[in-house]
Amino acid sequence: MITLKNKSILMQFLLLSILISEIIVPVKSSIKNTESLPGIEYLERKPINDYIIGEGDSLSIRVSRNIPQLNSNQRIDPSGYIYLPRLNRVFVSGLTVQELSKLLNEKYSAFLYEPEVEVVIQQYRAVRVLIDGEVESPGLYTLAGSFFEKESAELLETEPNKTNSLSELEPNSGMLNKGNLNLDPNNLIFYPTIFDALRKAGGITSYSDISSLEVIRKNSLSNGGGKVKTKINFLNFIANGDSSQNIRLYDGDIISIKKSPTEITQQLSKAIKSNLNPKFINVFITGRVKQQGTTIVSKSSTLNEGLDAAGGKMIISGKIVFIRFNNDGTIDRRKFSFSPNSKRGSYKNPYLKSGDIIRVGRNAINVANEILQDVTAPFVDVYSTYKIFD
Repeated sequence: MITLKNKSILMQFLLLSILISEIIVPVKSSIKNTESLPGIEYLERKPINDYIIGEGDSLSIRVSRNIPQLNSNQRIDPSGYIYLPRLNRVFVSGLTVQELSKLLNEKYSAFLYEPEVEVVIQQYRAVRVLIDGEVESPGLYTLAGSFFEKESAELLETEPNKTNSLSELEPNSGMLNKGNLNLDPNNLIFYPTIFDALRKAGGITSYSDISSLEVIRKNSLSNGGGKVKTKINFLNFIANGDSSQNIRLYDGDIISIKKSPTEITQQLSKAIKSNLNPKFINVFITGRVKQQGTTIVSKSSTLNEGLDAAGGKMIISGKIVFIRFNNDGTIDRRKFSFSPNSKRGSYKNPYLKSGDIIRVGRNAINVANEILQDVTAPFVDVYSTYKIFD
């Protein structure tokens, strides 16, 4: 039988248990959150210095903090040389920043005790990128090596797509680093990325396999030279915003996009929404339509929609001639009867590309009428002249 004294002891024990649990739980939670944070060594992690310097790059070279006379700013000349105090002409093209710093430390050690050479790229040379495969306009393109935007941080919040062309802030970082931006809201630094290159090439097509895009790049001498390549799931970037798939481009990079055996029409709308593809294109429509000439249509428009944009074809008309000049130099020429119910993307109702030509032909009635006009025109002119002098 529980006595009054035992009840008192039991109540004290329960109260003590509650107090202990309230103290221990927050402590455990605090320990768990602390363990999930990165260690302080994270702040000392250094990027991979894979940027290969070359003709046109501007370098800031500090040889020693104690001897400022040896420090200088240099621009690599067309032959790949720079001129340094005490060392005269030095060939530096083809080296990474880390490799150049190491070699200059060894070279200056003949004159200085423990030199501390630091190389920083002040201005990047233009980036020439070869884009091959399934894009609107493949070829060699030149992009700015780096550029600045005088915009506020609030603008980036209201226009998220503005960060699509941002690459890593650290100029010497590795190939697959995520995009970042300068924290100075009045001086944003941009670097060319895959997004910028594809956009300059006119964007992708409905047959572009961007889920397995390939980038080929020059390898640094320290890593064995030659070239390296990687696969990029760029579709994951324009669809889900995975910026790790929108890597920074370096001079000499090659972007290769394979052609999909089937149309991937959904990615075109994603490309337009992300501003990768232009929203509108120009096609030329002539013949038996109400408004002949260059017509502006949506990027995702088909032939039938293009005819509608030109005011529609005339009631009495003939077959349609569709002409497209392909990137490989071939010509896609089709001739068919107008079919208003043709499936989008089909042979008689293809998706349009910039530069396409659509001609709505004449039928037998149109031809007969033109022949009659040509035959009767001289007699009409003679009769008109006769009436004047009559």
